[in-house]
Amino acid sequence: MGQELCVLSSFWNIVENMNMEMIRLPLMCLIDYLGFRLCAISFLPLENGELVYGTQDGGNVIHNGINHDANLHAILDIISNEFQVQSHSVLERSTGDIKEMMMVADFEIHKIKIENRVYYYPLDFARVIPTNDPLSPLVHFFRIEFLRKNPEIKLSPDCFTGFGSIDRSHEQPLFAAL
Repeated sequence: MGQELCVLSSFWNIVENMNMEMIRLPLMCLIDYLGFRLCAISFLPLENGELVYGTQDGGNVIHNGINHDANLHAILDIISNEFQVQSHSVLERSTGDIKEMMMVADFEIHKIKIENRVYYYPLDFARVIPTNDPLSPLVHFFRIEFLRKNPEIKLSPDCFTGFGSIDRSHEQPLFAAL
């Protein structure tokens, strides 16, 4: 849970530094109480929007946003470079199509139109940073500071997951980084 807040904080820094007013980030906080941890996130106005990047059903339908919107493609390019994420292929289960992804497949971006302006609402930040443990790819991740100190490293965050199983070539840079 702390990983999601850490990545959201880094996203906020990128959005602020690049003056990306079309990106709207949710409010999030961690609540620790009696040994339990809860990640609280604000409600977002997603009911009238459309998913333009990622999957919300475990990979049955995957949107890569690349052909959908030039603004989104530029935003994803900037963010993937900031997080040193490598483009990679994933398999859409419902069609068998191979989709090229710039970020992790289960990171979502919703496009919402409010008063003739377009906004993007990203969600599910936990796995944006690549794993540093092939045995626990959904639990252990590189630290953002490590990735920033090693800009030559580009890693796929879908390494060692079901999303990245169709293209094992992106695993070699991860082993080299370990």
